[in-house]
Amino acid sequence: MVHLAIRMGGPGRPGRCDRHLVVAPPRPSASRPGGGRGSRIPLRPPEDIAREALDELAASGLAASGEVKAFYIRLSDILRRYIEGRFGIPAMDRTTAELLPEIRRHPELGRMAPEVRAFLDDCDLVKFAKYVPVAEDLSADLARARRVVDETATRLRLPGVGSAAGVS
Repeated sequence: MVHLAIRMGGPGRPGRCDRHLVVAPPRPSASRPGGGRGSRIPLRPPEDIAREALDELAASGLAASGEVKAFYIRLSDILRRYIEGRFGIPAMDRTTAELLPEIRRHPELGRMAPEVRAFLDDCDLVKFAKYVPVAEDLSADLARARRVVDETATRLRLPGVGSAAGVS
């Protein structure tokens, strides 16, 4: 917490403190959409949010109903939000060409750069070039997004779990 006092001097009042400003750091929680009092919830890991959004998109029926462009807009946004949340790279307000150099430079995400590039290129073709993918392309791009999330997600390692010591 920061406490700042502004000294306002004047005739007959040298050094008198007239104003106070108290600044506190933000609390580690996020507001629900819609806001309001009592609407604080704990933060969720970006990979959980992305996986849930990918499941919802797969079940949405957008692609089956012919809304392929809307499907790809949401698909691209899901992975871009994940990249922002997980790696701190501002992905939502950048073009693919602007984003890729940052992805390549990132120590964890860099190894996935070819996969991310292929994914974003496919999304851009549908979103901007009016390309209409076949059903296999839709499935492959959804699987590619899941693979990027799964292979870059934070993994909680518990002592003895998944190691030789924990295997019986």
